Amino acid sequence: PATEPCTVVRLAAGPARRRDARGVAKPERATLRVETTGADGDENNYRSQPGQGRLKDVYRGETNRRAILIGTKDVSDEQPGLAVGALGDNISLRGLKFDALKPGMRLRVGTDVELTITFANEPCAKLGPLKKRLGREWSEALKTPGRRGWFAQVTKAGEVKKGDAVEVVKPTSIFANGRHVNDVSM
Repeated sequence: PATEPCTVVRLAAGPARRRDARGVAKPERATLRVETTGADGDENNYRSQPGQGRLKDVYRGETNRRAILIGTKDVSDEQPGLAVGALGDNISLRGLKFDALKPGMRLRVGTDVELTITFANEPCAKLGPLKKRLGREWSEALKTPGRRGWFAQVTKAGEVKKGDAVEVVKPTSIFANGRHVNDVSM
């Protein structure tokens, strides 16, 4: 069977301060400027923002490991009433399942942007009302690594557009157990 090409189905950035039964979706955008510090205009962008001070994201000398949150459409497809982007993703993908993404995997998004998956996001308190609405079984399933989304480090900045193709780039190294492992083939 033919596999569905991977594409960007939703882009979002901004505040997600709403905590309700619909989730924590950020304002949708047609294009998204992606910098090494995160999505331009996003509340989780890791550069200094007026009145907020400097947010830090450093682990073992690596910075901005949580610059972008990637979600996959298969998660919303499996749960009626869950909209694409309701879990706070900056970039939502169709054609790649949440459990296919792994730390160290590199993605080329559109013609400009390259991302490296760093680690799975975990459910947070902001999702409380959504988890209550969708039920205990789904709330437990949300704890599966990657179902809540994957954080990514931006290795090449640029602009992403809704509908852009996404390609898995063969890595020359992966990040595993807190270290880079060279010469890995997939």
